[in-house]
Amino acid sequence: MALEARALVTAKFPLLVSLTLGSGALLSAWALGDGCNRLSEAAPAAHSPLAADPATDDEDPKAVAASKIAFAWLALLGKHDTANLVAGTRVPFVFRDAERKAKCKNVVAATADQLTATLKCLLDDRPLAEVLKANSDPQGGPATTRDLLPSWAEKWTKYIGPKVYPVLIIYTGDRASFDFVVLASADGVHGLFKYTSHECHD
Repeated sequence: MALEARALVTAKFPLLVSLTLGSGALLSAWALGDGCNRLSEAAPAAHSPLAADPATDDEDPKAVAASKIAFAWLALLGKHDTANLVAGTRVPFVFRDAERKAKCKNVVAATADQLTATLKCLLDDRPLAEVLKANSDPQGGPATTRDLLPSWAEKWTKYIGPKVYPVLIIYTGDRASFDFVVLASADGVHGLFKYTSHECHD
């Protein structure tokens, strides 16, 4: 469930969450949900536009780079920055959506044309675009390992390559929220797992 993913972020990365939540308004938004309608059950570039900050001494620099790239990639998706989005994406690119009636089909995009079609579908998803644009401070944690994935994404672990890090990122909106697992490495994004929850309001 999406709430499980959010609890995972809070439990594993309490300092990050406490620093980014600020007023705690987002925690109140996260408390919504159990009664809500839950529908979910480019060719490589020479230079990636996704910048990553350097790691500290006690961090894996590749994991830190992957995490920064994952956040930056979703920001590009929200900005509809198609050129940099394509440049920062690697093929084969895996897309999996947990929603039963997903707008974009599950695919392993192995060619530039398939990648273009997949990214175009994501860019044309209006509810997704609204949440990505409205939320400039998504919640998430450092790159993790496949055994710490939320339950809804566990069935897709086979798509996580040996040099790829899954990064859990959560965007919360007024009408819908999205949990993502971005498959990233130091050189770009290799895949996206997506879970949608539709928020309830009085």
